[in-house]
Amino acid sequence: MTGTYLGHTYVRLSVAPYRRAFLVRDGNQNQLRNAILAASTIWGGMRTPIMPVREDGTIDSAWIQIAEILHTDLVVDFTCDSMGNASATSPSVKLEWPIVPAAKLEDGTFWNIHPLTGLSKEQARSTEIVLPGDLNLIGLAAAGHVALPEEVAFWRQHGATVQENADLQEIFRAQVGGRTVINATVRNDSDTVLVAPIMQTAALLWVSKDEDSFTDALWFWNLRVIRPKGWRNASSVLITKDALQDSRLVAEIKESILHSSSTKPDIFLNSASIEEDGALAEIGKSIGLRRHNERKFNERIASKIDPRRDLLFRENIDPRKFWCCERSIGPASEVQMVLQHPTSDLRGKSPLEWNFAAGYGKVALNLSAPEIRGPLRPSVARMYLQNASWSNKSLRVITNAASEYNLQIKLPDPAEILATACAEKGAVYEANDKAQQIRGIVSAGGDLEIFRHTETIALILALTPDPSRELVRELKKLRAKDIVTEQEKDALVKQAALTRLTAKRLPDITSHRAFTAFSINSSEVPLLLNELIERKLVLRGWRIDCDVCSLKDFQDIRSVRHVATCVGCGSTAKYASSDNGEPALFYRLSTLLQRVSQNGGLAPLAAAALLRKEGAFVIPGVDFSVSGESRGDLDIIGWNDYQMFSGEAKSSAAGFIGQDHERDVKKSLLVGSDVHLAICLEELPKNIRQELSNACEPSGMTLRILDGPRLLAGMAQ
Repeated sequence: MTGTYLGHTYVRLSVAPYRRAFLVRDGNQNQLRNAILAASTIWGGMRTPIMPVREDGTIDSAWIQIAEILHTDLVVDFTCDSMGNASATSPSVKLEWPIVPAAKLEDGTFWNIHPLTGLSKEQARSTEIVLPGDLNLIGLAAAGHVALPEEVAFWRQHGATVQENADLQEIFRAQVGGRTVINATVRNDSDTVLVAPIMQTAALLWVSKDEDSFTDALWFWNLRVIRPKGWRNASSVLITKDALQDSRLVAEIKESILHSSSTKPDIFLNSASIEEDGALAEIGKSIGLRRHNERKFNERIASKIDPRRDLLFRENIDPRKFWCCERSIGPASEVQMVLQHPTSDLRGKSPLEWNFAAGYGKVALNLSAPEIRGPLRPSVARMYLQNASWSNKSLRVITNAASEYNLQIKLPDPAEILATACAEKGAVYEANDKAQQIRGIVSAGGDLEIFRHTETIALILALTPDPSRELVRELKKLRAKDIVTEQEKDALVKQAALTRLTAKRLPDITSHRAFTAFSINSSEVPLLLNELIERKLVLRGWRIDCDVCSLKDFQDIRSVRHVATCVGCGSTAKYASSDNGEPALFYRLSTLLQRVSQNGGLAPLAAAALLRKEGAFVIPGVDFSVSGESRGDLDIIGWNDYQMFSGEAKSSAAGFIGQDHERDVKKSLLVGSDVHLAICLEELPKNIRQELSNACEPSGMTLRILDGPRLLAGMAQ
């Protein structure tokens, strides 16, 4: 291990199933049956989304969303043959995962890792599975099945108890007790929701009128896939209407729900095949349930469960609105890593003890640490770890199950991360003059937070020279005659101001309109001046006034002489005096800070200070091109945590009036930003804020407004 030592950190290391999603033709019972049989042979199989392909080759986006939430790695297509021919999906359907044709069930090199590999030897010996005798869809979706005789023998060889040829009632009973092969596939396939959803312990009781109903089997399967596992073993039961005549089975179902559900209502009672009005409610009442008639749903996790309560149900509630939530998946452990640049070695034991006697295969390895951050782009993930991708703000890499993992983690520079993220969009940028000038301010040292203080902004504005009034007046005349364009006029005014140097006394500074605009107490100004002088961003000196040539010249106090001499004509001059006759102290901006101010850099500078305080990497001003074509400039660009941002900055709210916000948002989109920034030293009025929001809405771009009270410290909202 070689490189620059940077300290230590802890990496969260987790292992999860190599997650597949399956494609079947909508309504095709054989393909759904084959998909369930395949899911029964792999670790994590119960949480394999099955996406039905419509007749026109499209897939409902709701099923795709489930596959995304479950961190899918591969799509297995059951709609085509083993040669990949005759897939039901339309060419217009673009999924984000590789798609491969389904292999035969006997192909252990394809269908791995085995569920037994994810179980310890003790867990395998305590496993009991009940297998159906009839391969109807409802029984298969409820319990799964081990279809190959040699596979049944394999389970028994590892100590599991296997009951074969069970009838449908026995299958439903085994489902309630968790004695199924599909339950065994998700042992140690844990998850942790990032924001705890309500109704996560609500029981799902799905009733089918037909034991071979494709729709009932598919819906129940995918809802069970998406439900968070949570800290209680919540009940998910698929059953036929006829089976509810068995009072003993109904009692077992209710007993399970009484001890696991802490929601109100306790049960989502659903069906796709029972469509008659009121029929589901009548079924609920017939088995001793009471309908929940309140509009409010809630979860009572902290409350003690009353096992003698009446169970409440609501019919045909779609649980996806409660259960489709982001989560981290898989058992995890904390591994210490020595941080080195450019590469750090990570060595850690697997969080899960594998049973390699049952076979080997692929798993998903997830890594997260405070130092592993960046825009969620595939190319950025690969900067940290070869062949990695992002999965819920963690690095995810597909590898073989192992007792110990040895990985090389690279630590790229923040600038490299930003450049790589932009490159995914074909964008290349270069820091412009504004960014270079602000870089000079940073090099001067000191805390950038000073440039977020209203006193600092007012002081800089007070010392920033205005352009010559005569020049402005003449340029307006030329503009009126259409001799120069508006852009040319503004550029000339700006350039002329850059050549002027203004030195002011303290009373002139504190009486400037900027101090009134920001409602600033001027008593702090002397201390602020001293700090900026120490940073060499403000100069203090005397002014030499020449009566011969009328030149007024500022001289730094460190270089003045006893006798004032005009730098223009060399005549003996005099120092400008205060009311008491002593030489008066004057102040002016350094050339660098003056250029920043006159170049519209104060707003990006303040934003850079705020964003850096939040931990962001920031470049306050770039020119950029996309695919070799120049696309203009951005006043700010950077990234923080897992998002990239860019946007526009103006010194005043008036600068946003008439601004083409759609064009500005498009520029942020072109470089691949997640957040569009609108930055202003003044508070933006509601109508401009609404215009900015409207511009961002069509693309889904997040808008963040950093205006006066949100940007500057000390400005009241």
